Amino acid sequence: MENILLKNIGDAYFIPGIGKGDSVSIINGRISFDMLPETFYSSIIDCSGLSLSPGWIDMHTHIYKGVCDIAMDPDRFGPVTGVTGLVDAGSAGCITFGGLRDYIIKQREYSIFEFLNYGSIGITRCNVICDYETDDFIQPEEVEEVVKINRDYIRGLKVRACKVVLKGRGIEIVKDAADLAHRLGIPLMVHIGEPLPTYEEVLDVLDKGDIVTHCFHGKPGNLVSSGHVPEYAVSARRRGVLFDVGHGGASFDYHVGAIAMSEGFFPDLISTDLHTGSYNKAGSLADVMSKIHALSMPVPDVIRAVSVTARNVLRIEDYSSGCDGNIADLTLFSISHEHKQFVDSVGNVVDTYLQFVPEYCIANGKLYTCSKERV
Repeated sequence: MENILLKNIGDAYFIPGIGKGDSVSIINGRISFDMLPETFYSSIIDCSGLSLSPGWIDMHTHIYKGVCDIAMDPDRFGPVTGVTGLVDAGSAGCITFGGLRDYIIKQREYSIFEFLNYGSIGITRCNVICDYETDDFIQPEEVEEVVKINRDYIRGLKVRACKVVLKGRGIEIVKDAADLAHRLGIPLMVHIGEPLPTYEEVLDVLDKGDIVTHCFHGKPGNLVSSGHVPEYAVSARRRGVLFDVGHGGASFDYHVGAIAMSEGFFPDLISTDLHTGSYNKAGSLADVMSKIHALSMPVPDVIRAVSVTARNVLRIEDYSSGCDGNIADLTLFSISHEHKQFVDSVGNVVDTYLQFVPEYCIANGKLYTCSKERV
């Protein structure tokens, strides 16, 4: 564990006890308000002009490289991009999770969690071999057993609910997955896309803490296909269902998001859905955050979505009750006001005049300098 001094912090978000202009010690990887002689520290960072928040979490990625055919090396979009924790969203199923745990998760010094695919093999040949290809791929008893003995790593279940994946199975598989997740006391994340099932059918199944990802996709039956956000989505939000961006390669339409946010319907979570087919469209988590801000979501709400809310979903430290003595899991970032153009997942140009720029992060007490170039 390193000894780090953060001097002259700029804006601080959602960390009680740390304010603008403060300095904070990281001693043996833990946050401390004790100031020691500068010779004590192995790294000293002048944080003038930098903002501080709880570590950013990317709630939707695919990182089971070598098994999931669309997965990428997590080191390409972990701490090097300011992200202190990643969630693999269903690349592994109950019979393949052991490899993800032993050869991906345990080999990293930063946090990786899994939302385990309800289908036993997970995603191996995406959209070619279905997660639920035959009844033999659906093994709820085995899913339950793997979750129970791997709760340190598995924080939810994942089901992909769209026509190309379910191949006619319909809403029943979502209901079964939700029943199991709720019995285990963990959330269900549902990939939503072109029906069947419909957006409304999926939301009707979900309960407090569950997540619908790809909430602003532009496919048939999208959130605003009627011209506005429907009452069934507002009702789902009222009972605690969370809406996640899950940008991806085909699942974030700028115009859908613009309509929803013009009605005050902001996402609860912001994630990339990074994989081989989305890397050149989604960009980093900071890029997706910048796109969502461009759609009118305020800066504090964007930061909350990738820090406090995501950390609460995963049941990891969010510093809401104070940080003194806790393991340091923090992101330091600047804000640029240049004009920059991004694209959404369907090719629409997104003009931004504010970009989140990660500079450093401290993940599980270890300091990382963020890359200015794509890795």
